Amino acid sequence: MVGTALPAKEAMIVSDDATAANIPGFLPIWQQACHAGWHHSLAVRGRWPVATAIAVIGSRTASREQLRWAHWCGQVLAEAGICVVSGGALGVDCAALKGALDGGGEPLAILPAPPERPIPPQHAPVYARIVEAGGGLIGLADVGPSLPLWAFQRRNKLIAATVQGVVVVCGERPSGTYRAASSAMSLGRPVACPNWPEGATRRALNEYLLQHQAHLLTSADDLRGWAQAVAQGRAARPTPPSQTKLATQRPARRPPSAPSVVDSEPPPRQSYRPGAASTQPPAGLDPDQHALWLWLVAQDRSDFESMVAALPLGRPRLGAAVLGLTLAGYLRQGSDGCYAITHGSFTHG
Repeated sequence: MVGTALPAKEAMIVSDDATAANIPGFLPIWQQACHAGWHHSLAVRGRWPVATAIAVIGSRTASREQLRWAHWCGQVLAEAGICVVSGGALGVDCAALKGALDGGGEPLAILPAPPERPIPPQHAPVYARIVEAGGGLIGLADVGPSLPLWAFQRRNKLIAATVQGVVVVCGERPSGTYRAASSAMSLGRPVACPNWPEGATRRALNEYLLQHQAHLLTSADDLRGWAQAVAQGRAARPTPPSQTKLATQRPARRPPSAPSVVDSEPPPRQSYRPGAASTQPPAGLDPDQHALWLWLVAQDRSDFESMVAALPLGRPRLGAAVLGLTLAGYLRQGSDGCYAITHGSFTHG
């Protein structure tokens, strides 16, 4: 996935304290992120707003009501003088950034790729508005033409490390939103969220967070009051549950054969039925994905470097094929870093 070019000033590369000091207000944030374990170069465009930064994050497949709530949340926070931070993704992220712009704010978008290659490409006009409004864009500087899965994971951790609080609009477990919220909790960041009614989509993460002392948002006044408490360092911080508690409170784990969920571009709607892995590639694969599928079925599993050595595709094309199959639910990556075809049959609805 390669974004279209975004015109205007070239981004500055930040790789250490000296380069971070060249951007007004950014050095403390860079040092804060490094203290939390960040050690990657960043490309920064625009400027880092000096206001208290609160992230507004959530699912890419949120309902219309949840998207309206995200826009409203971004607008209320911006009108209260808060810098709204989000990942720029489809769904909640972009809705929150648009709300902040409509509220006269100077939001910040943290992206999984350099700012000159907007991800997703259709959000380039929103990113341009952010820079024009006095906000900023931050992207991972070491991401090439193809967009690897780790770029989304690093982006989520960076969001948690560089804000003072997090609002979770909606989400599932597991997902990128869940990982960002978990990182925020482990760093001691205050977390808040609404409580969606029974039957609402993408509400499982909110239930989980509220069980672990996240602040329940009920009104605009409540949101403003919580944001002010975050700015003053008075907001309560959820206590990350211990591993023992997690073992008893988490829902039953899916079998190892179930596809993992990656919070990047939304996959096609699909249902999973356990069964033996099919040797026939799914319909609709492009030639690179088709070749990768057949090779992995024969190999059972493989790490990325072995795939690069065995398949005549090159890194960019192979990375795009891996990403496409993973987002569609046909490929999963194990804890050892190796990829394998998901053992199951899929039907698209």
